[in-house]
Amino acid sequence: MHEPHGRPDVSILRGLNALERFEGGVAKLYARLSEAHAQDPEAASLFYKLSLDEKNHASLIQYQRRLIKQNPDLFEALEFDVAAIEMATVYVEGILARRELPGLRDAVALAAGIEGGAAETHFRAALLQAAPEMSRLMRGLGDSDRLHADTLQAFGIRRGFLPPATAAGEARR
Repeated sequence: MHEPHGRPDVSILRGLNALERFEGGVAKLYARLSEAHAQDPEAASLFYKLSLDEKNHASLIQYQRRLIKQNPDLFEALEFDVAAIEMATVYVEGILARRELPGLRDAVALAAGIEGGAAETHFRAALLQAAPEMSRLMRGLGDSDRLHADTLQAFGIRRGFLPPATAAGEARR
């Protein structure tokens, strides 16, 4: 990517690559959680739907990357520490590498933590500043993550994993 003098050396493409890898890993994790909890149709369906959404997120990020590659001069260099997303990806990949996945209560908590993760949110905010043209796509991804978090919270409440007052307060953080 063309970077005029004085610009940070972390590019939008590097950040998008990291974010795509993260979304892909999360999609795989949710698919495995769906399989691991197949005996519970509601839980299996929840994780399966989340996995499909995460695959779609990765596809949207691929699209964004193509746009930037085709028009590199239209986008500013991105000042963001990609390491946070890379660390989150390593965490997800570590869970995937385990023989046994968490039980349902822990799986819901794990997924809620992933959906509420700060690294992805901060990267999207930085990308919006560097590439305002991406605002609709980035906001759509953020809205989807919030919907995932709300869905996981509602599931946790229905199953008695979370008390309603605690869940409502934490879902909005």
